[in-house]
Amino acid sequence: MNKLDKQILLAIKIVGINHGEYSVKVLFEDGLIRNFIQEECYDEIIRKAVYNHNRAHIEPNLTEKEELFCKIIRDADKLDIFYVTTFEEFLPLFWYKDFNQEEIGQSVIEDIENRRLVDYANVKNNADQITIFFAYIFDLYFDVTLKKLAENKYLEQYNEKVKQNFASKKIHKQSDYLLGICNEFINEKLKDKN
Repeated sequence: MNKLDKQILLAIKIVGINHGEYSVKVLFEDGLIRNFIQEECYDEIIRKAVYNHNRAHIEPNLTEKEELFCKIIRDADKLDIFYVTTFEEFLPLFWYKDFNQEEIGQSVIEDIENRRLVDYANVKNNADQITIFFAYIFDLYFDVTLKKLAENKYLEQYNEKVKQNFASKKIHKQSDYLLGICNEFINEKLKDKN
């Protein structure tokens, strides 16, 4: 992660801006989109894909093409997040300074057990935040994305980073448990598709 990326991440944490909405503003209201593409015929698809890439759910009533591109960008964004959690500095990814928790909260574990995204309102500390990255797999749309995730062993490497940065043996055990649920989900999704 370069210096600019770290500054942007810090600004998002401090100010709490929605970077999808902000990106739409910069691209379309401020006109930066023309630095990347001259044709205007793709603007609405790009606008929708950027706007929806980090939302809890894709907005309804999109055209088939808009929805497809939203799904593609969402999957690409999640793969990038998995890459960052694996190969970049670990600690700046977390919202809080304290890494001395003893366990992950039950409500966020239940989100993983029920194969759904984590409700951010239930994330009370960095131990709880561990689950957010695992849960992203439940919001992937394409088998190719799951295959890439599995081939690169991003979840396993993330799990190892959790163990390196949290001292609690209970958290290590909980993280192993969450990894098992995620791998089971991936195996089920990819069964007979290899």
